[in-house]
Amino acid sequence: MRQDAVQKTQVFKGMSFLVEVGRLVFPKQVLGELERVAHLASPDTQYLWAKQNVAKAAECVLSFRGGTEGACRCSESIRSRER
Repeated sequence: MRQDAVQKTQVFKGMSFLVEVGRLVFPKQVLGELERVAHLASPDTQYLWAKQNVAKAAECVLSFRGGTEGACRCSESIRSRER
């Protein structure tokens, strides 16, 4: 495996860990945008990673149409995980 491929794999593993511990979140719309430009017959690493992590990463995230109430709940949830 080429060095840049190895580094990319390590970065995505690290990002997955951050999702698992609640330190990295993204709205579901991110997956939709990646899917819109992905070649689904041969999807890229970014799309596959987002698809694999969207359930956990988006569980505590506002949609782009969300409001501040959701942000407060999300913030409290993240703080409770840190304790």
